[in-house]
Amino acid sequence: MNDDWRLRIDLHDQGFAHRLGELLEAEELEHDLKRSFHDRVVVSVDGPEVFCYTGTRDQAEAAEKLIGRLAQEHGWTVRAQLRHWHPTAERWEDPDAPLPTEGAGATEERADRIAEERQQLEMAARLYLVARKEHKPFSPAELGFEFSIEDVESYLEGARVAADARETLKGEGQPQTRRAHAA
Repeated sequence: MNDDWRLRIDLHDQGFAHRLGELLEAEELEHDLKRSFHDRVVVSVDGPEVFCYTGTRDQAEAAEKLIGRLAQEHGWTVRAQLRHWHPTAERWEDPDAPLPTEGAGATEERADRIAEERQQLEMAARLYLVARKEHKPFSPAELGFEFSIEDVESYLEGARVAADARETLKGEGQPQTRRAHAA
């Protein structure tokens, strides 16, 4: 299966998303997509969102047209976002973004990705803690983050363990080192 392209459809309603997923898995629609392309479209539903994974941009755009037609037939409002997997950045990016280069450029791009992910996780962790304190729900996806609540909780657990280790070293009179953050 080739899944370099992802079409993210937001229906703002879990019931609509579930129904769209069923329609896309229906044999006659699946056949329409297979007839045009040798790889099948992989469909998954997550809450109010439907994801279609394809091997080519043409296939993803054909799926988007089909979904647009289905949405119109059912009176659904949808927001579609096409993304392409960027192997060096290891994330979904704008479909027109250039693919990675080799050598120093790829190393720098990977370092930038790690720094950006860390900043995003730190921000999400702060928002998560505020939401918990105020007894409010927290959804990283609704805030535009591309990672799960489990990722945020894992980040916070790692930060807690690191803080505990620093306190232990401090209590034992051991030297403490902290990695400097690049400005």
